[in-house]
Amino acid sequence: CTVVNVFNNIESNMHFICRSRRRHTSFALVSWTRRCIDLYIQMHPTSAEDKSSYTSHQFHTKVREAFSQQKKRGQKTLNGSLSDTELEKYCELNDEGNKIMDQAIGRFSLSFRAVSRVLKVARTIADIEGAETIEKEHLMEALSYRKR
Repeated sequence: CTVVNVFNNIESNMHFICRSRRRHTSFALVSWTRRCIDLYIQMHPTSAEDKSSYTSHQFHTKVREAFSQQKKRGQKTLNGSLSDTELEKYCELNDEGNKIMDQAIGRFSLSFRAVSRVLKVARTIADIEGAETIEKEHLMEALSYRKR
C-alpha cells in the first residue's frame, strides 16, 4: 500500500529528528503517529472495488462508454458544456436527490452556477458508472469534490 510506505518514511524521518535533537518528547509523537497510521489502515482497507484499482486501459474504456451513453441520450455536447436548458433535461434528480441538493444549497450557500457544476459532475460520474439516472451516491461524490 502506498499510504503505508509514505507513513513509514515519515516515521523513520521523525526517528532521525528525535535522535539528532535528543528530545524524549518527540518519541511520544512518533508512537502517536504510528498508532494513527495503524488505525487509518484498519478503517480504510483496500478493496478490489476501489476506483483507484482500475488500470488506465479499463478507465479509458469506461470513459469511452460514457461518451457513447451521452450520444445515445441525444446530447450534442459533453456534460461539462451543457446549457441550462440541457442541464434540466439531462440532469433530472429524483425526490431524494432534490432533498440532498436543497440541503447542500443551504449548508454550503451554493450559487446557481455552483449547483450547475455539481450537477454536471454528478451526471459525468453516473455516466462513467453506467447509470441511466443520477443517484444519491453520484450526487454525494460530486459534492465531495467541491473546494471548501
